[in-house]
Amino acid sequence: MFPVVHVWGGQPGRGPEVSTLKHCDTEQLPKNVFIFDGQVVLITDWDKSKGLNGKQGRKVARFLPEGPSLIIVAYITWLLLFEKVLHRLSGIRGPSEAINPWLWKSAEKGLWDTAKLSKQLALVTGAQIGVQLTVSSYRHVAIEMGRRIKGLIVQQVELEAAVADSDDEAANPLTGEILLNFREISRLWHQFLARTDGDFGNRKRRAYNNDSMPVQATSPRLPLDSDMAPRYEDAEIDARLKRMLGEDAGWKTPQQRDGMYRIMRLENNGIRSELLIVVLPTGGGKSILFMLPAFMEEERGTGGGPVSIVVVLFVSLVQDLVLRARELGIDCMEWRSDIDQERDEQQRDARLVVVSADVAVSEGFTAYVESIRGRGLLERVFFDECHTAIMDVSYRERLGLLIGLHRFGCPLVMLTAMLPVSMEDWFRERMLAQEATIIRAPTMRVNIRYRVDQVRPGKTAIEDEVVAAMKAIKGRIGTAQRRVIYCRSIKQCEAIAAMVGCKAYHSKLTREAQVSTLQDWVDRRDGQRWIAATTGLGTGVDIKGIVGVIHTGPPFGLVDFVQQTGRGGRQRGEVIDSVIMTDGRAGWVNKFGSDIDHMNREGVKLFIKDEGYRRLVLRRFFDGIELCCSDMRAEYCDRCSGETDEADGGEYREEGKIPVVNRLKESVQEESRRMTRLYSWLDRVREVGCSVCFVKWHIHGAKEEDIWRMEHERKDCKLLKQKDFDRWQASLRFADYECCWECGLPYNWCSVGRVQGKCGYCNRILPVVRMVKVSERVRGLVRDRFGVDCTDEQVYREWIKRIRPMYGLSMTNGLAVWDEIVQYIARKEKD
Repeated sequence: MFPVVHVWGGQPGRGPEVSTLKHCDTEQLPKNVFIFDGQVVLITDWDKSKGLNGKQGRKVARFLPEGPSLIIVAYITWLLLFEKVLHRLSGIRGPSEAINPWLWKSAEKGLWDTAKLSKQLALVTGAQIGVQLTVSSYRHVAIEMGRRIKGLIVQQVELEAAVADSDDEAANPLTGEILLNFREISRLWHQFLARTDGDFGNRKRRAYNNDSMPVQATSPRLPLDSDMAPRYEDAEIDARLKRMLGEDAGWKTPQQRDGMYRIMRLENNGIRSELLIVVLPTGGGKSILFMLPAFMEEERGTGGGPVSIVVVLFVSLVQDLVLRARELGIDCMEWRSDIDQERDEQQRDARLVVVSADVAVSEGFTAYVESIRGRGLLERVFFDECHTAIMDVSYRERLGLLIGLHRFGCPLVMLTAMLPVSMEDWFRERMLAQEATIIRAPTMRVNIRYRVDQVRPGKTAIEDEVVAAMKAIKGRIGTAQRRVIYCRSIKQCEAIAAMVGCKAYHSKLTREAQVSTLQDWVDRRDGQRWIAATTGLGTGVDIKGIVGVIHTGPPFGLVDFVQQTGRGGRQRGEVIDSVIMTDGRAGWVNKFGSDIDHMNREGVKLFIKDEGYRRLVLRRFFDGIELCCSDMRAEYCDRCSGETDEADGGEYREEGKIPVVNRLKESVQEESRRMTRLYSWLDRVREVGCSVCFVKWHIHGAKEEDIWRMEHERKDCKLLKQKDFDRWQASLRFADYECCWECGLPYNWCSVGRVQGKCGYCNRILPVVRMVKVSERVRGLVRDRFGVDCTDEQVYREWIKRIRPMYGLSMTNGLAVWDEIVQYIARKEKD
């Protein structure tokens, strides 16, 4: 009801105008809720300060329509009084007498504030329209709606002008005439808010589709109807590839070719277009997939479009791609914010627009793409190195916001070399790509020799072994060849660089120093054939002549390892030596990292310690099949037997047809509904004696005859004994500052339920998470949803402590279990 009053009051005011509404007078302040001619009217102060200190300022009257008016009347006359009776009879503490005159309050929170209103408004708008609006953002939207909707704003301005004419410098009480003017303003808003046909006045109507987001009318030069857009035959695409790269050019793999053919046939309906995931090995030619379409469209000379957007990870990669595209004759530009460019003019359109990931989620870039989309020029969006949406989001949170690329409604092509089959479901869920077609090539390169060298433990044992290995192979390095030494820390990087006489590349260097160091190595200045680097030298590096990669200690993850070794061997005939030197000690790891981080680390452990072939571990992890070096006709690893066979031809899967509804809107709506249920259950379990038996009662159908089974306190529960639970909880050690250790909730959620400094959810949430010990139904639910073996106490305990992104926040797997149980009960009750 809180957000309902805010929205249906008409032109929205500030948060305090709604949160401080009073239904009766106090000694200092008058009430705000009245009945006028059969309607509830809310009267607040226009001035921000006067209404809060009791002084009289200019008043604003907002009328509610019939439905909300009846609810408010019932709430004040019946429900508030009934609440007081319940508190008195039950002995449960209610809101203090001092805040009784206010409408919005509770015993735990006291007076509700703007933050509470924003939270509830975001849930309501998210579930209804697919966009979560806070008090501030909704006010801006409402102002803009008033400006754009002909009829509403004109009449509102006239009426407000009449009200302003009646005011003077001193406070002026509301007269009947002024109230009638305010009621007319409110009526106009009620009329607008009730419309469902999308026609708000005499302005040009926007195209709507049932259950979809509005789409701006497109330019007749390039309609969104893809049937009218230029089409290319396969032979023409092959010919254009040769025109762009030369007569000797060809497809590196069948999957690269199929990916290009499919991209040129993606349907663009402007609302919910087709999705494509392309997995090619490092050096497999992913950049061709977005450069060739722009090259073909440039040659065809389609005026004013189409435009392709390419999102890459780093600014340095943006500049490299722009340079390479322009060398091929492609109209390409880097999109930068006006702040960065220190200019005010609007940026131009180009066939290919390249933008870094951090900038791609900014409001300025979103507005830019919407302007292209509104003119019918936006054809497709590419997300390069898309695996980072799940791999790197723990330390680059803005990558998680790239889910917003779905808002544009055009085809989205996700490119990567690092999407293990074991992580594909995670990626699809995170990027709303459940319906995407995937074209997957074998990701393992055949020209890499893998080796793991065990060295004796010692303070500088690994560093000494690196120097010895370099001396041994010094004579085998050609004049145009290079090698990389990857280090686990900046300190180790600088130490090895000093020992071997090469330069160090790491994040602590200035941008200019990084460029200079890298260029010295590329140009082999002063004989620089080696470079010591941290993992910062990895994604997007495309340098010819790298024939050796040494890791000083276990890599941070198997994905990182393959990406780093994949930097080399990109020229025909080159063979890479990949060596991991380890003294058997595991490097530092974050035990509270996400499941993805855990899988990545476990992959490295298997690669180093498993008794089987190195490449077999890699193929199983990345491609889901087991092939050794001989099976792939690849360079032998240090454990290979030399058997030969045919390599696997890759994978090409397609999904079924999809309904036309914007994915981002659909995701926000579903997430808002889930959050609403989650918040509701958090409130419910605080009011019961035993949350475990309360949940079990609901799981088994909430039968009235079984209600007695949950009518006891938590300490008296026989299903999950308090003593056993206390012992188990004492063994939990969540990450510092990640959540409340008493209940497992994020701190900002837990603080809502705190009473006199104590956690109000203590003994409420975690006992339900522990239900896997006593409920087969819950064990099965967790096993099916998360693939976790709940019967292994240690495995489950370690798993629930890991970080897990949920609802835009950093949470834990334990809270994910609680959420899944809540959603399961909600689905069961609905059915």
